[in-house]
Amino acid sequence: METDTQFKIAMVPHKHTESFFTYGFRCPKSLNPFLNLDLFHMSMPTFPPHPHAGFSAVTYLFPSSEGVFQNRDSKGDTSIIEAGGLHWTQAGEGMFHEEIPTKPGVNCFGLQMFVKLPKQFELLEGKAFHLSPKDIPKVQTNGCSVLVLLGSFGDVTNQIDGIQPSFQFLDVQLDSNAEIELELNADRIQLVVCIKGKLKSDADEMISSNEIFVLKDQTKRVKLNAFEEGCNFLFLSAPKLEEDYVWNGSLCLSDSIRMQETVSKLREGQLGNLSPSF
Repeated sequence: METDTQFKIAMVPHKHTESFFTYGFRCPKSLNPFLNLDLFHMSMPTFPPHPHAGFSAVTYLFPSSEGVFQNRDSKGDTSIIEAGGLHWTQAGEGMFHEEIPTKPGVNCFGLQMFVKLPKQFELLEGKAFHLSPKDIPKVQTNGCSVLVLLGSFGDVTNQIDGIQPSFQFLDVQLDSNAEIELELNADRIQLVVCIKGKLKSDADEMISSNEIFVLKDQTKRVKLNAFEEGCNFLFLSAPKLEEDYVWNGSLCLSDSIRMQETVSKLREGQLGNLSPSF
Protein backbone atom coordinates (compact mmCIF):
# COMPACT_ATOMS: atom_id res chain seq x y z
CA MET A 1 0.00 0.00 0.00
CA GLU A 2 1.42 3.37 -1.02
CA THR A 3 1.67 6.17 1.56
CA ASP A 4 3.49 9.51 1.91
CA THR A 5 6.42 7.63 3.41
CA GLN A 6 6.63 4.75 0.93
CA PHE A 7 5.60 4.76 -2.70
CA LYS A 8 6.54 3.27 -6.04
CA ILE A 9 7.76 4.99 -9.20
CA ALA A 10 7.93 3.53 -12.71
CA MET A 11 11.12 4.54 -14.51
CA VAL A 12 10.47 6.01 -17.97
CA PRO A 13 11.94 4.24 -21.03
CA HIS A 14 13.70 6.43 -23.58
CA LYS A 15 15.57 5.53 -26.75
CA HIS A 16 18.09 8.35 -27.19
CA THR A 17 19.93 6.82 -30.17
CA GLU A 18 20.28 3.39 -31.76
CA SER A 19 23.13 2.69 -29.34
CA PHE A 20 21.85 4.37 -26.16
CA PHE A 21 18.69 3.40 -24.25
CA THR A 22 17.63 4.23 -20.70
CA TYR A 23 14.98 3.71 -18.07
CA GLY A 24 15.12 6.98 -16.16
CA PHE A 25 13.67 9.01 -13.33
CA ARG A 26 14.15 12.73 -12.63
CA CYS A 27 13.77 13.06 -8.89
CA PRO A 28 11.61 15.73 -7.22
CA LYS A 29 13.25 18.01 -4.66
CA SER A 30 11.55 16.01 -1.90
CA LEU A 31 14.11 13.26 -2.65
CA ASN A 32 17.16 15.55 -2.45
CA PRO A 33 20.10 14.62 -2.60
CA PHE A 34 18.95 12.24 -5.38
CA LEU A 35 18.66 14.27 -8.59
CA ASN A 36 18.18 11.56 -11.20
CA LEU A 37 18.68 7.85 -11.81
CA ASP A 38 19.14 6.11 -15.15
CA LEU A 39 19.48 2.42 -15.92
CA PHE A 40 21.34 2.55 -19.21
CA HIS A 41 22.47 0.45 -22.15
CA MET A 42 25.20 2.14 -24.21
CA SER A 43 27.28 0.54 -26.95
CA MET A 44 28.83 3.54 -28.73
CA PRO A 45 30.41 6.84 -27.60
CA THR A 46 27.49 9.19 -27.03
CA PHE A 47 28.39 12.25 -24.95
CA PRO A 48 31.45 14.39 -25.71
CA PRO A 49 33.23 16.08 -22.78
CA HIS A 50 30.78 18.18 -20.76
CA PRO A 51 30.85 20.15 -17.50
CA HIS A 52 29.22 19.41 -14.16
CA ALA A 53 29.17 21.42 -10.93
CA GLY A 54 27.46 21.18 -7.54
CA PHE A 55 26.83 17.43 -7.54
CA SER A 56 28.39 14.02 -8.17
CA ALA A 57 27.91 12.00 -11.35
CA VAL A 58 28.02 8.34 -10.30
CA THR A 59 28.45 5.42 -12.69
CA TYR A 60 28.13 1.75 -11.71
CA LEU A 61 28.54 -0.95 -14.34
CA PHE A 62 26.61 -4.05 -13.36
CA PRO A 63 28.63 -7.27 -13.01
CA SER A 64 26.62 -8.63 -15.96
CA SER A 65 27.71 -5.80 -18.28
CA GLU A 66 29.41 -7.06 -21.43
CA GLY A 67 31.22 -3.79 -22.02
CA VAL A 68 33.67 -1.59 -20.14
CA PHE A 69 33.77 2.21 -19.79
CA GLN A 70 36.64 4.66 -19.90
CA ASN A 71 36.23 7.81 -17.80
CA ARG A 72 38.39 10.90 -18.32
CA ASP A 73 38.12 14.26 -16.60
CA SER A 74 39.70 17.71 -16.68
CA LYS A 75 41.40 17.12 -13.32
CA GLY A 76 43.63 14.52 -14.95
CA ASP A 77 41.91 11.30 -13.92
CA THR A 78 41.66 8.46 -16.42
CA SER A 79 39.93 5.33 -15.14
CA ILE A 80 38.63 2.11 -16.63
CA ILE A 81 35.23 1.17 -15.20
CA GLU A 82 35.01 -2.60 -15.42
CA ALA A 83 31.85 -4.67 -15.05
CA GLY A 84 31.15 -4.50 -11.31
CA GLY A 85 33.13 -1.26 -10.89
CA LEU A 86 32.02 2.09 -9.44
CA HIS A 87 33.19 5.58 -10.47
CA TRP A 88 32.16 8.64 -8.45
CA THR A 89 32.85 12.00 -10.14
CA GLN A 90 32.40 14.58 -7.37
CA ALA A 91 32.27 17.66 -9.57
CA GLY A 92 32.19 20.22 -6.74
CA GLU A 93 33.05 23.70 -8.00
CA GLY A 94 33.17 22.37 -11.55
CA MET A 95 34.96 20.03 -13.95
CA PHE A 96 34.60 18.38 -17.34
CA HIS A 97 34.35 14.64 -17.89
CA GLU A 98 33.69 12.07 -20.57
CA GLU A 99 32.58 8.42 -20.29
CA ILE A 100 32.55 6.13 -23.31
CA PRO A 101 32.54 2.39 -24.04
CA THR A 102 36.07 1.12 -24.65
CA LYS A 103 34.91 -1.18 -27.47
CA PRO A 104 32.35 0.30 -29.86
CA GLY A 105 29.42 -2.03 -30.43
CA VAL A 106 29.73 -3.86 -27.09
CA ASN A 107 26.85 -3.13 -24.70
CA CYS A 108 27.61 -1.40 -21.39
CA PHE A 109 24.82 -1.94 -18.84
CA GLY A 110 24.76 0.12 -15.68
CA LEU A 111 23.35 2.80 -13.44
CA GLN A 112 24.14 6.47 -13.62
CA MET A 113 22.83 8.77 -10.94
CA PHE A 114 23.37 12.39 -9.98
CA VAL A 115 23.76 13.06 -6.25
CA LYS A 116 23.53 16.64 -4.99
CA LEU A 117 26.34 17.93 -2.82
CA PRO A 118 25.25 19.73 0.36
CA LYS A 119 25.64 23.50 0.04
CA GLN A 120 28.59 23.50 2.44
CA PHE A 121 30.48 21.08 0.15
CA GLU A 122 29.28 22.01 -3.34
CA LEU A 123 32.27 24.28 -4.04
CA LEU A 124 34.89 21.70 -3.09
CA GLU A 125 37.57 21.09 -5.68
CA GLY A 126 36.35 18.46 -8.13
CA LYS A 127 37.70 14.96 -7.61
CA ALA A 128 37.15 11.43 -8.93
CA PHE A 129 36.82 8.35 -6.71
CA HIS A 130 37.06 4.85 -8.12
CA LEU A 131 36.37 1.31 -6.94
CA SER A 132 37.33 -1.68 -9.06
CA PRO A 133 35.39 -4.94 -8.57
CA LYS A 134 38.13 -6.36 -6.33
CA ASP A 135 37.61 -3.43 -3.94
CA ILE A 136 33.95 -4.30 -3.35
CA PRO A 137 33.23 -6.87 -0.62
CA LYS A 138 30.47 -9.44 -0.93
CA VAL A 139 28.25 -10.77 1.86
CA GLN A 140 26.45 -14.08 1.24
CA THR A 141 23.80 -15.56 3.50
CA ASN A 142 20.61 -17.63 3.18
CA GLY A 143 20.00 -17.26 -0.55
CA CYS A 144 21.13 -13.64 -0.55
CA SER A 145 24.27 -12.09 -2.07
CA VAL A 146 25.08 -8.44 -1.28
CA LEU A 147 27.82 -6.36 -2.90
CA VAL A 148 28.67 -3.56 -0.45
CA LEU A 149 29.77 -0.77 -2.78
CA LEU A 150 29.47 1.93 -0.12
CA GLY A 151 28.32 2.00 3.49
CA SER A 152 27.58 -1.03 5.62
CA PHE A 153 25.69 -4.28 5.57
CA GLY A 154 25.88 -6.68 8.49
CA ASP A 155 29.43 -6.62 9.81
CA VAL A 156 30.93 -5.35 6.54
CA THR A 157 31.73 -1.69 5.87
CA ASN A 158 33.14 -0.20 2.67
CA GLN A 159 33.61 3.56 2.72
CA ILE A 160 35.58 6.04 0.61
CA ASP A 161 36.96 9.01 2.52
CA GLY A 162 35.98 12.31 0.92
CA ILE A 163 32.67 11.35 -0.68
CA GLN A 164 29.78 13.64 0.28
CA PRO A 165 27.14 13.00 1.47
CA SER A 166 27.46 9.81 3.54
CA PHE A 167 26.11 7.12 1.24
CA GLN A 168 24.96 3.50 1.35
CA PHE A 169 25.01 1.61 -1.94
CA LEU A 170 24.18 -2.11 -2.05
CA ASP A 171 23.74 -4.42 -5.05
CA VAL A 172 21.52 -7.28 -3.85
CA GLN A 173 20.85 -10.61 -5.55
CA LEU A 174 18.10 -12.76 -4.04
CA ASP A 175 17.65 -16.40 -4.98
CA SER A 176 14.21 -17.91 -5.60
CA ASN A 177 11.82 -16.95 -2.75
CA ALA A 178 14.69 -15.59 -0.63
CA GLU A 179 14.23 -12.71 1.82
CA ILE A 180 16.36 -9.83 3.05
CA GLU A 181 15.84 -7.36 5.88
CA LEU A 182 17.25 -3.83 5.54
CA GLU A 183 17.61 -1.19 8.23
CA LEU A 184 15.89 2.16 7.63
CA ASN A 185 16.58 5.60 9.07
CA ALA A 186 14.04 8.43 9.28
CA ASP A 187 16.77 10.99 8.55
CA ARG A 188 17.65 9.42 5.20
CA ILE A 189 16.09 8.96 1.76
CA GLN A 190 16.13 5.26 0.84
CA LEU A 191 15.48 3.85 -2.62
CA VAL A 192 15.04 0.27 -3.80
CA VAL A 193 15.76 0.13 -7.55
CA CYS A 194 14.61 -3.15 -9.07
CA ILE A 195 16.88 -4.30 -11.90
CA LYS A 196 15.55 -7.76 -12.69
CA GLY A 197 12.73 -9.90 -11.33
CA LYS A 198 10.09 -8.95 -8.76
CA LEU A 199 9.98 -8.13 -5.06
CA LYS A 200 7.30 -7.96 -2.42
CA SER A 201 7.69 -5.78 0.67
CA ASP A 202 6.34 -6.63 4.11
CA ALA A 203 3.72 -3.93 3.43
CA ASP A 204 2.51 -5.99 0.44
CA GLU A 205 3.99 -3.57 -2.11
CA MET A 206 4.96 -5.27 -5.37
CA ILE A 207 8.12 -3.94 -7.05
CA SER A 208 9.02 -5.03 -10.59
CA SER A 209 12.03 -4.44 -12.81
CA ASN A 210 12.62 -0.79 -13.78
CA GLU A 211 10.64 0.44 -10.77
CA ILE A 212 11.81 2.40 -7.73
CA PHE A 213 10.40 1.86 -4.24
CA VAL A 214 10.87 5.01 -2.13
CA LEU A 215 11.19 4.70 1.66
CA LYS A 216 11.38 7.91 3.72
CA ASP A 217 10.54 9.11 7.24
CA GLN A 218 10.72 5.55 8.52
CA THR A 219 12.72 4.16 11.41
CA LYS A 220 11.82 0.48 11.22
CA ARG A 221 13.35 -2.24 9.10
CA VAL A 222 11.87 -3.38 5.82
CA LYS A 223 11.67 -6.98 4.61
CA LEU A 224 11.84 -7.70 0.90
CA ASN A 225 10.98 -11.09 -0.62
CA ALA A 226 11.89 -12.35 -4.08
CA PHE A 227 9.53 -14.42 -6.18
CA GLU A 228 10.34 -17.78 -7.74
CA GLU A 229 12.56 -16.30 -10.47
CA GLY A 230 14.73 -14.45 -7.93
CA CYS A 231 15.52 -10.74 -8.02
CA ASN A 232 18.37 -8.26 -8.44
CA PHE A 233 17.96 -4.78 -6.95
CA LEU A 234 19.96 -1.81 -5.67
CA PHE A 235 19.51 -0.26 -2.24
CA LEU A 236 20.53 3.42 -2.17
CA SER A 237 20.48 5.53 0.98
CA ALA A 238 21.63 9.09 1.71
CA PRO A 239 20.88 11.76 4.33
CA LYS A 240 17.92 14.02 3.56
CA LEU A 241 19.07 17.31 2.12
CA GLU A 242 16.46 19.96 2.88
CA GLU A 243 18.01 22.61 0.65
CA ASP A 244 16.89 24.20 -2.58
CA TYR A 245 18.78 23.96 -5.87
CA VAL A 246 18.66 25.38 -9.38
CA TRP A 247 19.65 23.84 -12.72
CA ASN A 248 21.41 25.38 -15.70
CA GLY A 249 22.16 22.71 -18.30
CA SER A 250 24.44 20.16 -16.63
CA LEU A 251 25.17 22.42 -13.63
CA CYS A 252 23.21 22.23 -10.37
CA LEU A 253 23.90 24.73 -7.57
CA SER A 254 22.13 25.67 -4.36
CA ASP A 255 21.06 29.16 -5.45
CA SER A 256 20.99 31.55 -8.41
CA ILE A 257 23.96 33.60 -7.17
CA ARG A 258 26.29 30.60 -7.08
CA MET A 259 24.89 29.49 -10.42
CA GLN A 260 25.66 32.86 -12.03
CA GLU A 261 29.20 32.75 -10.63
CA THR A 262 29.74 29.20 -11.90
CA VAL A 263 28.35 29.97 -15.36
CA SER A 264 30.71 32.96 -15.56
CA LYS A 265 33.66 30.73 -14.65
CA LEU A 266 32.56 28.22 -17.28
CA ARG A 267 32.45 30.92 -19.97
CA GLU A 268 35.89 32.15 -18.91
CA GLY A 269 37.35 28.64 -19.10
CA GLN A 270 37.96 28.37 -15.35
CA LEU A 271 36.24 24.97 -15.02
CA GLY A 272 38.97 23.37 -17.11
CA ASN A 273 38.73 21.74 -20.50
CA LEU A 274 38.90 18.27 -21.98
CA SER A 275 39.43 17.36 -25.62
CA PRO A 276 36.97 14.80 -27.02
CA SER A 277 38.25 11.29 -27.66
CA PHE A 278 35.83 10.57 -30.52
